[in-house]
Amino acid sequence: MILDDLRNGKGCLNGPAWTLAMDFLNSLDADATVGKIQLRGDEVYAMVSNYDSRVRNADSVAEAHRKYVDVQAILSGSELMLWHPLGALQVKTPYNSEKDCEFFVLPSADYPGAELRFLPGMFAVFFPTDIHTPCLAPDDVPGPVKKVVIKIKRELLEQ
Repeated sequence: MILDDLRNGKGCLNGPAWTLAMDFLNSLDADATVGKIQLRGDEVYAMVSNYDSRVRNADSVAEAHRKYVDVQAILSGSELMLWHPLGALQVKTPYNSEKDCEFFVLPSADYPGAELRFLPGMFAVFFPTDIHTPCLAPDDVPGPVKKVVIKIKRELLEQ
């Protein structure tokens, strides 16, 4: 997992897919159009969305992906995300290869992991070894969020 300021993004990883993702991410602002944007077919694409952050509760779930690396950035608002290492949490819904997603039971608040507070100008990279819980409300105060998630096929970053 990487958490950094967008100004440092180009230096975090290497390769054409990473450069494409960072260039796209740096071109966005809070007025970005909501929807799916193909950057390089199904190898690199972005999804811009609006939603209200949610209070963490018993229904909150964590997720991980195997085929894609997630690059996530907040365009407006703020969000709390949780991180745990793969293998640390109990599986709730087994891996679905079509959706490239596996869901996990979110443990109690005192379980080892990290709480990450996202603000505009920051980004995070979640690799297949990273379980993450997005869309949570900082300080349990829900609010509007505009976010972009860029999906990069993992093998493009392993070269």
